[in-house]
Amino acid sequence: MISERFKSQACTKRKRSGSQLGWVLRPFIGNPDMAFSWSRPRDSNIFLALIDIFISLTSR
Repeated sequence: MISERFKSQACTKRKRSGSQLGWVLRPFIGNPDMAFSWSRPRDSNIFLALIDIFISLTSR
């Protein structure tokens, strides 16, 4: 039987990798104001972007 701790860790890993995959695929989802491109430079990863957003919200 699989322990609850293992299930929790596996779920957390899937959430992290899914978030990062969505972040990498954002050029394909698109922004209507930007021209179409197959690839755009990656600024950072999802976790650094979330930290930047959190800092900008709390520094007001």
